[in-house]
Amino acid sequence: MGITKRLMMEAEELHYTALSVLCEAGTLKECAWHGGSYLEGSGDLLDAYKLGSSQLKSGEISGYSQKELTDKIKELGELWWPDSCPYCEKM
Repeated sequence: MGITKRLMMEAEELHYTALSVLCEAGTLKECAWHGGSYLEGSGDLLDAYKLGSSQLKSGEISGYSQKELTDKIKELGELWWPDSCPYCEKM
């Protein structure tokens, strides 16, 4: 596997790890019917930062530095997220 592909896969893995932390913390929600469709949750990044840090320290999440995970949580958490699933609205 080439270095570019490996770096892209690592970036994608970090992206989905941060999304998982954001959802577990309640900052975002994932549509129950349409996996991969994320919605606005509490919007509280502090809870997500604490959870991510705790999971890193416990070894539940590995392969990232605290800064890498925190930066990705911040980047994704500050994006605009819809209040309702756009796929559900079409039904």
